[in-house]
Amino acid sequence: MPMRIGKMVTGGFLKEYAAREQVIALSPPERFLKAKMLACFRTQREMLNNFRLDTESFRDAPPYDFSQPPHPGQLLSEK
Repeated sequence: MPMRIGKMVTGGFLKEYAAREQVIALSPPERFLKAKMLACFRTQREMLNNFRLDTESFRDAPPYDFSQPPHPGQLLSEK
Protein backbone atom coordinates (compact mmCIF):
# COMPACT_ATOMS: atom_id res chain seq x y z
CA MET A 1 0.00 0.00 0.00
CA PRO A 2 1.37 3.39 -0.86
CA MET A 3 2.39 5.81 1.84
CA ARG A 4 1.73 9.50 1.27
CA ILE A 5 3.08 12.08 3.69
CA GLY A 6 3.54 9.37 6.31
CA LYS A 7 0.01 7.94 5.95
CA MET A 8 -1.05 4.66 4.43
CA VAL A 9 -3.30 5.05 1.39
CA THR A 10 -5.76 2.31 0.42
CA GLY A 11 -8.31 1.88 -2.34
CA GLY A 12 -6.03 3.07 -5.13
CA PHE A 13 -2.95 2.20 -7.10
CA LEU A 14 0.58 3.55 -7.31
CA LYS A 15 0.63 6.43 -9.81
CA GLU A 16 3.97 5.35 -11.28
CA TYR A 17 2.07 2.94 -13.50
CA ALA A 18 -0.11 4.90 -15.90
CA ALA A 19 -3.15 2.69 -16.26
CA ARG A 20 -6.77 3.71 -16.45
CA GLU A 21 -8.36 3.17 -13.07
CA GLN A 22 -12.05 2.44 -12.69
CA VAL A 23 -13.72 3.10 -9.35
CA ILE A 24 -17.10 1.53 -8.72
CA ALA A 25 -19.43 2.74 -5.97
CA LEU A 26 -20.88 -0.19 -4.04
CA SER A 27 -24.55 -0.43 -3.15
CA PRO A 28 -25.59 -0.88 0.50
CA PRO A 29 -25.99 -4.69 0.06
CA GLU A 30 -22.56 -4.87 -1.64
CA ARG A 31 -20.97 -2.85 1.20
CA PHE A 32 -22.59 -5.18 3.74
CA LEU A 33 -21.22 -8.23 1.91
CA LYS A 34 -17.74 -6.69 1.66
CA ALA A 35 -17.77 -5.96 5.41
CA LYS A 36 -18.80 -9.57 6.13
CA MET A 37 -16.00 -10.91 3.91
CA LEU A 38 -13.37 -8.68 5.53
CA ALA A 39 -14.60 -9.72 8.99
CA CYS A 40 -13.61 -13.30 8.15
CA PHE A 41 -9.94 -12.26 8.47
CA ARG A 42 -10.00 -11.68 12.23
CA THR A 43 -6.22 -11.62 12.63
CA GLN A 44 -6.03 -8.82 10.04
CA ARG A 45 -8.86 -6.69 11.52
CA GLU A 46 -6.63 -3.76 12.49
CA MET A 47 -5.13 -3.53 9.00
CA LEU A 48 -8.41 -4.10 7.15
CA ASN A 49 -10.08 -1.27 9.07
CA ASN A 50 -8.02 1.03 6.83
CA PHE A 51 -9.91 -0.08 3.71
CA ARG A 52 -13.03 1.65 2.44
CA LEU A 53 -16.25 -0.30 2.16
CA ASP A 54 -18.03 2.05 -0.25
CA THR A 55 -15.92 1.56 -3.39
CA GLU A 56 -13.83 -0.95 -5.35
CA SER A 57 -11.01 0.13 -7.67
CA PHE A 58 -9.86 -1.80 -10.74
CA ARG A 59 -7.25 -1.39 -13.48
CA ASP A 60 -5.31 -3.48 -15.95
CA ALA A 61 -2.18 -4.81 -14.29
CA PRO A 62 0.97 -3.17 -15.66
CA PRO A 63 3.94 -5.22 -16.80
CA TYR A 64 5.86 -5.76 -13.60
CA ASP A 65 9.06 -7.45 -12.46
CA PHE A 66 7.98 -9.25 -9.27
CA SER A 67 11.62 -9.79 -8.29
CA GLN A 68 11.80 -6.03 -7.51
CA PRO A 69 10.11 -4.04 -4.73
CA PRO A 70 6.84 -2.34 -5.78
CA HIS A 71 8.15 1.19 -5.06
CA PRO A 72 11.18 3.00 -3.64
CA GLY A 73 11.45 3.51 0.09
CA GLN A 74 10.33 1.41 3.03
CA LEU A 75 7.50 -1.04 2.43
CA LEU A 76 4.68 -1.29 4.93
CA SER A 77 5.56 -4.95 5.49
CA GLU A 78 9.08 -3.90 6.59
CA LYS A 79 7.89 -1.84 9.57
